[in-house]
Amino acid sequence: MSLVTKATSKKIRKIIDNSSDVFVYSDRQYTNSWRRTTLVDRKYVYKEFDYKDKEKNYIWNVEANIINYLQKIKSYKFPLPDNIDLEIRKSKKRVEAFYVKSFLNGKVSKEYRDEQVSKLAQTLFYLHQLNVLVLDVGCENFVEIEGQFCPFDFGMGKIIKYNSWSFKKARGEEFFRFRSVVDDAKFNAFVKEYSKLSGASVFELMFFYKLYDAKQNFRSFRKRLFR
Repeated sequence: MSLVTKATSKKIRKIIDNSSDVFVYSDRQYTNSWRRTTLVDRKYVYKEFDYKDKEKNYIWNVEANIINYLQKIKSYKFPLPDNIDLEIRKSKKRVEAFYVKSFLNGKVSKEYRDEQVSKLAQTLFYLHQLNVLVLDVGCENFVEIEGQFCPFDFGMGKIIKYNSWSFKKARGEEFFRFRSVVDDAKFNAFVKEYSKLSGASVFELMFFYKLYDAKQNFRSFRKRLFR
């Protein structure tokens, strides 16, 4: 499969034009945006973005910024992808962005196994102490390398001061997203493990989880009300 791209960056064009193995594993169209993620030659991850409202959306540079931030922490213990290039084109009504990072070779699971739940809690708590939240904690965004559960995709991530009010609210969202991909037993085991590691009570962790849950329910109710 060949890949057609509108990127003009020499680095990006060289990677795409010389590619021989291309796999598109995410292609999403929204009301005001479009995103596509492609694995290229099992060496690179290529992301394309097209947004109509550039003032409200900035996801195109979130991942590059977080990777840069973590690379500056000399004690960071997980392998990290490298930022290869980021091209951004803005106009009055839209923004187009093209981003390439290196690919981390490792084992990616289709769903969380029981023994991975505690590893995820350990990984997230470690990142949280560095002020980083992944938010999108689907198992496809983590790679197992030499027994380590390594974060790989920071596309929805945030950098927020650990244990601040804003951090706790965002962590509630992260827990909510994890709950959406696992059963009750795995989620409860995860919360208990995270509580043990962080010293935060299960009550506190679940309070912010339920706060985000209530927010989502209100949004759904409002959408139904004003259809």
